[in-house]
Parts: sequence; C-alpha cells; structure tokens
Amino acid sequence: MEAHTRSLPFPSRQRWQPLRSGLINLYRYDREEFHYEEGRLLLRGNNGTGKSRVLALQLPFLLDGEVNAQRLEPDADPSKRIEWNLLMDRYPERTGYTWIEFGRRDERGQDHYLTLGCGLSAVEGQTGVRQWFFITIQRIGKQLELVSHAGQVLGKDRLREKIGSAGQVFEAAGPYRRAVNEALFHLDEYRYASLINLLIQLRRPQLTRRLDEHELSRALSEALPPVSAAVVASLAEVFRTLESDRTQLESSKAALAAVEHFLTEYRGYAEVAAKRRAEQVLRTQYEYEAALKEILTAEADCDRSLTELARLKADLERLSAEEHALQAEITAFHESSQLREAHTLEQAHRAAADKRRDADSAAAELADASRLRKSCAEEHQRMRANLEHRQLRLAAVMDAAGEAALSAGLERLHREWLGAFDAEAAGEGTLKQARERIEGGIQTQIEKMECVRSLSERFTVARTQFQRASDERDRLSGLLDDARECVTRAHGEHRSAVTSFLEAASRWTADLTELPLPFDQTFIDSVKEFCDKPHGPNPFATASWKALEELTGNFAERRAYLKQLETTQTEKLIRLETEHEGLVSAESLDEWGRGRILELQAAITETQSQLDPVIDSIEELNRREGILRSEAHTSPADDGVRAAYDYSVAVARHVESLRSRMNEAEEYVRQQRLQLDQVTEMRDRTVEDLGIGRWIDDLDSLKDRVTRYRFALSSVWPAVESFQEAQSAGERAWTHLELAAAREERQKETLNELERRAIAAELARDAAGRAIDAGSGEVLQRIAQARLRLDQLRIEKEEARRRYHDVEVRVTRVDERLRNRTEILSRQTDRRDTAASSLRTFASTGLLELAAPGIARGEPLTWSTTRTVEVAFELVSRSDSIDAGDPGWEHYQKSVPSEFNRLTQALSAQGCRSSATFSDDLFVANAMFAGRECAVDEIKQILFDDVTARQMLLDAREREILENHLIGNVSRHLRELLYAAEEQVRQMNAEIESRPMSTGMKLRFVWRLEQDATSGVAEAVRRLMQMDDEWSPAERQMLGRSLQQQIHAVCSNMKDAGWQEFLAEALDYRKWHSFGVERYQDGVWKRLTRRTHGTGSGGEKAVALTLPHFAAAAAFYRTAHPLAPRLILLDEAFAGIDADMRAKCMDLIHTFDLDFIMTSEYEWGCYQTLPAIAIYQFSTRPGIDAVGLTRWVWNGRQRSLRDGAAAKSDEMPDETSGRSDWVVVESKILPK
Repeated sequence: MEAHTRSLPFPSRQRWQPLRSGLINLYRYDREEFHYEEGRLLLRGNNGTGKSRVLALQLPFLLDGEVNAQRLEPDADPSKRIEWNLLMDRYPERTGYTWIEFGRRDERGQDHYLTLGCGLSAVEGQTGVRQWFFITIQRIGKQLELVSHAGQVLGKDRLREKIGSAGQVFEAAGPYRRAVNEALFHLDEYRYASLINLLIQLRRPQLTRRLDEHELSRALSEALPPVSAAVVASLAEVFRTLESDRTQLESSKAALAAVEHFLTEYRGYAEVAAKRRAEQVLRTQYEYEAALKEILTAEADCDRSLTELARLKADLERLSAEEHALQAEITAFHESSQLREAHTLEQAHRAAADKRRDADSAAAELADASRLRKSCAEEHQRMRANLEHRQLRLAAVMDAAGEAALSAGLERLHREWLGAFDAEAAGEGTLKQARERIEGGIQTQIEKMECVRSLSERFTVARTQFQRASDERDRLSGLLDDARECVTRAHGEHRSAVTSFLEAASRWTADLTELPLPFDQTFIDSVKEFCDKPHGPNPFATASWKALEELTGNFAERRAYLKQLETTQTEKLIRLETEHEGLVSAESLDEWGRGRILELQAAITETQSQLDPVIDSIEELNRREGILRSEAHTSPADDGVRAAYDYSVAVARHVESLRSRMNEAEEYVRQQRLQLDQVTEMRDRTVEDLGIGRWIDDLDSLKDRVTRYRFALSSVWPAVESFQEAQSAGERAWTHLELAAAREERQKETLNELERRAIAAELARDAAGRAIDAGSGEVLQRIAQARLRLDQLRIEKEEARRRYHDVEVRVTRVDERLRNRTEILSRQTDRRDTAASSLRTFASTGLLELAAPGIARGEPLTWSTTRTVEVAFELVSRSDSIDAGDPGWEHYQKSVPSEFNRLTQALSAQGCRSSATFSDDLFVANAMFAGRECAVDEIKQILFDDVTARQMLLDAREREILENHLIGNVSRHLRELLYAAEEQVRQMNAEIESRPMSTGMKLRFVWRLEQDATSGVAEAVRRLMQMDDEWSPAERQMLGRSLQQQIHAVCSNMKDAGWQEFLAEALDYRKWHSFGVERYQDGVWKRLTRRTHGTGSGGEKAVALTLPHFAAAAAFYRTAHPLAPRLILLDEAFAGIDADMRAKCMDLIHTFDLDFIMTSEYEWGCYQTLPAIAIYQFSTRPGIDAVGLTRWVWNGRQRSLRDGAAAKSDEMPDETSGRSDWVVVESKILPK
C-alpha cells in the first residue's frame, strides 16, 4: 500500500505528540511518511541507507528552520550542502517538502492537530535553496495535499491558497520559529533557542564519545525555570524609576563638574585680570610718585635759583653804587682847570675805544649770526625731510584704517571723521573729538556685536533645548506606544490566562467524582474577583482543601467503623477456621464431629460472606479517598493568572509613568518652542535694527575686523600727532631761519657802519693827541685809571646782569617745568584714579573675591584711592607666580567664552539660564537660578547642596528598594526557585539511582555554586535558603547589598541593554551555579571530568554522558507548557552500551515522559521497559536507486510487522534476554 494511502493515526495523550512526518521530493523519496507509535520512532539499518539523512531533514530542522550545515547536519559537516538533498547531482531543478504532524486529545475527547512544514526549492548552478515554511491545523493527505492531482509539487503561492485561514505561510525562519514556539512550547525566545541547541547536541552522532563539562552544565542549567518575567518586569520598573532619579543626580553632578571646571578656567581668568589691573594701579601709582618727586625737585631748583637771583641783584646794586662813585670822581677831574685841554683828548680816546669796541662786538655778533643762520638752515632741511616722511606714513596708515573700517562695517563713521580730515589744519580739539567719536562708534559696534552674540547664543541654546525636548518627547512617545501595545498584550495575556484557568477549572470540575464544590453565588463572585485581581488565595484550591478536610474526616469515621467490623468478623473467622482445621485433622470423627464440621463450614461461608462486603467497602472507601485527594491536589494552577496579572499591573504602572512624563515633555516642548520663537523674533528684529545682519553667522570675523580697525587706528593717532609735531617743528625751523638770516643782514650793515665810525674816531684821537701838552699827563693817567676801574666795574656789572638774566631765565624755565610737572601730576593722578576705579569696578563684579578670596573687605565701590592701592599691593604680592602677560591674557579671553558655552549647555539641563556681560572689558558670567541672578561660585554651592540632597534621597530610595523588593518579593521568589531546583535535582537523582549498572556504577547530579562566584553571591544564596523570618537585620542588609552589587556588576558589563535584560541576567540564579555529574564506583563518589571519564569502560562512559542529557531535556520540558511535545533526538543511539543498560535507559526515557526519534545500525528498541515504539528498517539493494522501508511496532510484549496487510507477530522476549539476531523482512521498495 502506498504511503499516502495509509490510514491516519490519532492522538491518545492530552499533550502534543508527534503522530507522523513525511518527505516529498527530497533525497531518494518521491513521497514517504513515517508514523510514530506513542510519540516514538526508531530508524534502523546499515550505514549508507539514509537514516541520518531523514533525521537531518526532519528534526530539529522543522523546529528551527536554519539550513546551515552546522545546525542541519547531525555531524555538522560544513561540506554538506542543503541543495544536494534536492538535486542529488542529477536534477536540474527540484522542489520538495518536509513536514511533521503533532496531535493531542483534550479532556472532552476532542482531537487537535498541528502540522509544521518547510518547502525547499533548488536550481542547478545556484548555491543554496529557496525556502518557505507553513503551520496549519490541516492534516496532510486529508484537508491538505502538497502534491497536485497531476503529480506537481505545490509552490509557495499555491500552498498559501490551499492553507487559507487554517494556518500561515512564512518566508523567513525567524517569524516561523517564533510561531512554532508560541503554538507548541510557550517558552521565551532565549529558552526556546536553548532548547533547540540542546536537541542539536543530543542528536550528535554517538553522543557518548566525548565529555564537555561546560556544555553539559549549561544544558542542565538552562533546563531550570528562569526568574519570573512578572517579577523582573515589576523590579525593572522600580529600577527604571531609580535610574531616572540617578540620571537626574548624575545630571546635577555633571552640571556641578561643569561649573567646577568652568570655575577653574574662570578663576585663572579672574586672577590674570586682577593682577593686570593691580599692576596698572601700581604702575600709575609709581608714575604719580615719580611726577610728584619731579615737582619737588623742580620746586627745590626754583628755590635755589630765586636765592641766586637775590644774591645777584644785591651784587648789581653794589656795582652800581661803586660805578656812580667812580663817575663822580671822573666828573670832578673833568671839571678841574687842568684838564680842560685834556678833556678833548680823553673824549677822543674814549670815543675811539668805544667805536673800536663796538666794531669788534659787531664783528663777533656777525660771526654768531652767520653760524646761527647756517645751523637753522640745516635744521630746516632736516625738518622738511622728516615732515615729508611723516606725511607719507600718515597717508599709509589712513589708507589701512579706511580699508579696515570698510571690512568692519564702520566705513560711514570713518568717512565722517577721517575721510576729509586735514591733519595740517586740525587742532588738538578737533583731533580729540574725532578720536572720541570714532572710539565711541567702535564701542557701539562692539556692543552691537555682543548684543547679537548674546541673542545668537540664546537662540542656539533655545534651539538646542527645543531639539532635545522634541527628541525626548518623541522618545517618550515611542516608549508610550510600545508600552500601550505591551498593556494591550498584557491584558490579552491576562484574559487568555483567565480563560485558560477557567477552562482548566471547567475541565477539572467536569472530571470531579468525589470532590464537591460550593457553586453558590458567593463562590462564583470569589472566582470572578480572583480572576480580575488574583491577590488572595485560589478559590478552587481553598474550596478543594476545605472539602477535602471535611470529607477525609467523614471517611476516617466510616473507615474506623468498617475496620472494627473487619476485626470482629476476622477474629470470628479465625476461630471457626481453627476449630474446623482441628476437626478435619482428627484421626477419627464421630457423627457429631462430622456434623460439627458441616456446621463450621456453613458458618465459615456465612462469616466470609459477611467479611467480604466489609473489606470491599474499606477498599472502596480507600479508593474514593485516593480519588478525593488526587482531585484536590489537581486543582487548576493559578500561576499563569497571577503572573499575567502582575505583569499587566506592572506594565500599566509603567504606562501611567510614561504618560505623566509624556505630558511633562509636551509642556516642556511647548515652552521651549515659545521661548525659541521669542528669541528668534528678538534676534532678527535686533539684527535688523542694528544693521549688522550680514555678519549674524560670523560675529567672530566681525569682531576680528573691528579689532583690526582699532589696531589700525592705534597707528593713525600717533601718526597724526607725529605729523603735526613735525609740521610745527618745520614751521619753527623756518621761522628761526628767517630770523637768523635777517639778523645776519642787520649785523653786516651794523658792522660796516661801526667800522667806519671806529676809523674816524681813531683818526680824531691821533690828531688830538698830537695837539695836547705833556703837563696834563698825570691827571689824564688818574682819569685813565678811574676809567679802567669803571670799565672793569661795567664788565663785572654786565657779567652780573648776564648771570642775573640767566638765573632769571632758569627760574622762568623751572617755573615752566614746574607747571608742566604739575600738569603731568594731574594727568597721572587721573590715570591712577582711572586704574583704581577699574580695580574697584573689577572687585564689585565679584571676580576679585574669586581671584583672591578674603582680600576684598567692605564695599569695593567705596574704597579710597589709598585703600585701592593697598589692595593692589596685596594682590600683586599674592599673585607673584601668576603669568599676567599678553599671551596668557589672550588665551583666557578666548578660552573662557568657549568654556562658558559648554557651561551654558550643562546648566540648561538643570533649568538654569546662564548669561554673560562685559563690564569694563571684563567677561562677567552669571546665571539665573530660581528667578534670582547668582554668581557662578554661588551656583556651585547651590548645585553642591542639590547633589547632596539628591544623593540622600537616592540612598533612601535604594534602601526602600532593598527592603521592599530585593529583600522581599525577589528574595522569596529566588528562594522558591532555588528550592525547586534542588528538588528537581533530587528527583532526577532518584530516577537515576533506581537504575544502577550491573557493574555497580551509579551516577548522581550535583548542583553547586560556581567556583568563581563572588563571596556576596555565595552568602546571598546561603541566606536565601533560610526562611526570611530567621534573618537578622544585619543579614537582611547583607542580602540586599549582595543582590544590589550583583545587579550593578551586570549593568557595568552590559552597556546597551535595558533594565529588563539587566535584571534577568543579574538575578539568573542558574548562572550562579554549575551542574556536575559524579560517578559512584568502588565505594567512592568522584566528579566526572574528562580525565575521570576516560578511566571507565566504554559502556560506563556512554551511560555517564547519555543519562545527563536525558535529564536535561526532561527538566527543560518540565518548565515548558504542560501541553508541549517532549522530543529528544538520538543519532546512532546507545553505541557501546550493553542491552541491560539500554533497557534501563529506555525505562528512564519513559519515566521522564520523553518522545523521541532515534537512528541506529543494530538497535531494535524492543524492551519490556518501553511500552511502545515504531521501528522502520531501512534497506537498499545494489543497482536500485531506492530505499526499502519496513515498519515494525513494539507494544511492550511483542514486535509486529505493520505494513497495511495482515500483521506478522514475533512472540518472543524482549532484547534484554540476549537474543539479537532478528530477521529483517523487507515489505516494499519504493521506486524512484
């Protein structure tokens, strides 16, 4: 009979079991089915018949969907290609299917089916295959055919039409794998992947050849139930809230660190600025003192000159008196009669001498005038050259300043004051006015720039804050949408869990025969209330145990009564039987004895008939009580309802939290949008009003250009002053030259005239000398002596008068110098007052206190100049090590604004708006906090207090989490899981212990803490194994801290995960422990390692590796859905294990309630310990490209040939009797 016409199998278990599977157009099969027997299938045959090929194309491929050789092939051979299974090196193109059918029968006797399948298509010359998957409730060969009536294998689209609404077709392995998990296993994604990996490990050919301790421990650990998702979700929400608080704390700490970092740079800026201003004060003070000293020196010089002037005046008066006396004496001589004749001669002598003296003096003055004229001419030439040079220099700097003004946007200002500036005609007032007006215009431009810069920075900050707020709102919106979907799913899961719970309760109550339940309105209301909010006890369990307690009491009373009857009747029966045996054993009996025997026989019969109903009643009572207890113990479990409800509540709370945060974010976005619009409008309006719109995006360039213009002007003013000075000097030199030339001409004319007069006088003198008599010689000699003395006096008087004039000039000059120095002192006083005022202004900004704490005592603006100078002295002495030079000052001028921008960004997260102003060319930073303007160091203290307060609140919140969550719910849940794990290990050991090897070797599992587990984890596990009411406060704190440290350690290693993943990893108690296998042999338990494993016999080594994997699979399925299939896969199973131990392995598989598909060359699987198995014998013949299949069925007692015809039975013992020479009967060969 063809495979597809074979009768369909039906399920017999409540859980899913494999019923059949098949291949279409794959390998050597056109169409073949494999029917399981009670979920078990054995493929046997010689090597090369294709057993492993069928296994590879069926399981776990149909649960996994991956076609790479490492997962598809039992031996993981990468050289094997999936497309070969279709093309076989002879087909150009081929499409095939592999499928498996699962079935189960529910409590009402209704059958359910689920078919999984994969379509594969390959083309010659193309690597790989196209694949698609399907899941359907249809049955192959009944509701669904994968081959058309024309013999064509269905394609993907045609398959989708055939399945319709009865299933789903998938084009990728991922969604298909998730759908299989949801339909059959109900594991989380990670544990489902672990299950598939375990099945792949079990399927490895001759699994028993090598030991991998780590892999074995991992497989057994992953089989344990994980921490409840509801517990993790609830705790994750708490930690998310805590993380939000911690994030705010870290934000405050970051802001505090930014303030401290800025203060470091800002303090350096303040220190340099303070030292520069203090040095300026001291410099002006020194200049003031120097000017004052020069005034005192000038005053002393003036006093000395005045004293000298008084002395010279007295000398002149004395010489004048003596001159008058000599004049009187000479006059007296002249009036005498003896000298009348000589008078004429004396007058001639005197006139000649005077004329000659005047001529000589005029010659000397002419020489001086000539020299002076030559000197003035040379000076005039030098002044002309200098003036021309200064004029060229002035023109160059004027041109450079004009270009700089044009680039700085100040061309109008420059043109107004310097465009037609006449340096030759401009006076000091004009120059001063132009300088002040231009400097004012530059300052106005700078203020415009700073205003626009401030507005631009505010715009940038506002835009950044708006963008961040929008991003945060969008992020929260996405989280809220996801959370709402989670709520919907959670509510759906809760409803599904309630439905499943009520269905289970309905099935349970429908099957009740002994246990009554109070189905009154109160009970129904309690069930409804429990399903809505499962806080209290399970009403079914409560009612069950209450009824159990009541009925078991009634049963106990009835049993006691029946036991009393049984005792009475038994004692009576014993007496009758004893008497009867005594009479029967007597050698001779009289008539009475024979009659008594008959009476006794009748009495025994009667008593027995009375005793049997009592015994039957007791047995019935025991049976009913057993049923009662079984029914009470099998009340529907409420774990699913509780977990789903807890999860839905946790997710709902999360949604509420997100909704609240979303509303806050929306309001914050609205505020930031409004602020951005206001700042944008203000900036644009201000830029338009100020007229610097073209530089709005390049204010630094404009600032540099204004600086260059100012620098160019710094060359203009000295050039103008230098030019004017050169011009004045040139004019003075020309005036001096003209005066010198005129004087020279006058001196020439005077010299000529005086020379003529001197010659004439000398001629008159000589003539008078010849005419006078010699008697008057003595008088004339005395007169000559008097005149000589008079001439000397006149010389002395002239010298005194000259010296008097010189001193008088010196006094005038000293007085002029004194007036100049007084003006200089006044200017130095103004400069000193300006520098002192600058320092006082600096101190009033708070920067002085930042630079030199404690130095600025009192109100700085009220300091006197003397106090200001004292502060400057103290400040300079303190800042001796500070470099206040131009490079350092320029560094701070550039770095502080950029650091302030970073500070602004950091403070904006705290709702603190920072601002900066320029006061006396100083960068003064402030911030608005809580509506109050604060200095940066005040903000530091405020943030420090805020961080301290938040840290205290966070610590309190962490203590609350420790007490209410980690030490409470989480610890109780972990303790339950640890107890359950130890109980599971105990049960597995009990199962294995009951099946020792004939050699005496026994195995057991040990579950211990990892060797590298931290002391905190070890201590936490030790505490968790105690009851929480036994914990002292110190132990509770220690437990909480240990769990918290474990969570923090995991968080530090998993940077990009969320709290759900963090906590699931940190609280995974399975990773705190490791599984090991110990072997008992020769009276000693020894841990099974690679070294110790190798010392056993081949069979012992095989058993030591096979049984733990069976236990791991059973443990895995124990935590899966109760209806999930329980499959394991074995390729070349039980190689090296003797028949007795194989029987025990089969018994263990049956005890663990595992379904399997296995391959073997020699194994038949016919053991009394195994109730049923389907056996397929594979056979091939040379020259025939086909595989022969013969199906046998073992029912626990005999093996029968099942192939559609009459069954052939072999009445013989199972394989443990030692007989293994079974004859393989081929029933068919399927032609290709």
